[in-house]
Amino acid sequence: MNRKKNINNRPQYRTPGWQNESSAHPLTGTYYDTSEMMNVLHVSDRTLHRWRKEGKIPYTKLGGKIYYLADAVDRMMREGE
Repeated sequence: MNRKKNINNRPQYRTPGWQNESSAHPLTGTYYDTSEMMNVLHVSDRTLHRWRKEGKIPYTKLGGKIYYLADAVDRMMREGE
């Protein structure tokens, strides 16, 4: 009756997919957050917000935090957008 639970015998559905190493996708490239982007471009937070809203700067939002892919930002600056 008081058997100890064997963790190894638990069904797979109990382990979230993001914890399985086989399903993990490594992030490629370098990402900047908003404060780092402000330092790189020498602009204010409000300017970055306006550029995001106008679609001038590529970004992604993850968990309420905004990230910028460094390669995409470098490409945007080289193209003079």
